[in-house]
Amino acid sequence: MFICSQLTSSTTRYSEALETCREILSNRICNDQLQLQVAMHQCRILFYMGKNMECVTRGLDTLSVFEPRLPSFLTNPREIPEYETELLKWIIDATKTLGFVETFMRLPILEDKLLLAAHSLLIEMTAPLAFTAPQLLHTLPLVGVLLTFKHGKSVQAGFHVCRQYRFSNISCQCSRSMFPTPIARMRIETLPKYPWRWRKMLSNTSARLRC
Repeated sequence: MFICSQLTSSTTRYSEALETCREILSNRICNDQLQLQVAMHQCRILFYMGKNMECVTRGLDTLSVFEPRLPSFLTNPREIPEYETELLKWIIDATKTLGFVETFMRLPILEDKLLLAAHSLLIEMTAPLAFTAPQLLHTLPLVGVLLTFKHGKSVQAGFHVCRQYRFSNISCQCSRSMFPTPIARMRIETLPKYPWRWRKMLSNTSARLRC
């Protein structure tokens, strides 16, 4: 990993850095955790090279270990709202007893290096998604929230969880490419009495967003 990091610090050695990543991946000692870490470096290098679609494709393929449907969303974006709704319903169910914040506070500290690498990869993909696949800009943070409430909290997970919490406490006037507005398409009876202001947000945004 040190070698990859050193190579990415030079703006003239991206191809060499990618080749180093390929060599690491071809090594027999490369386990799942190392593959995720190398994929994170590959995504960073490809983004620096301006190869955003290749970067996003590589990242989604790697993350399919956790969520197999992710790669298909690049070619079938119509399936994204249904998938996001599934994630949101799961998050609501997981946090409805204690609320979002209290549930998060009681989570164990995540120590699994494979999952930590997955969170880092999710963060690394934010910028290239903005250029290539903005329809997934809020999908991947939801995946991060899902992994957090399933397995535990970490510094990396805070990136996704804080974003989701901020969204749940504002009246959304933003475009779909910035926040998970599929909440506004959910039937209101789906949302339980909850500390989040989703019901109020729903009534304020549904008409404006034509959800």
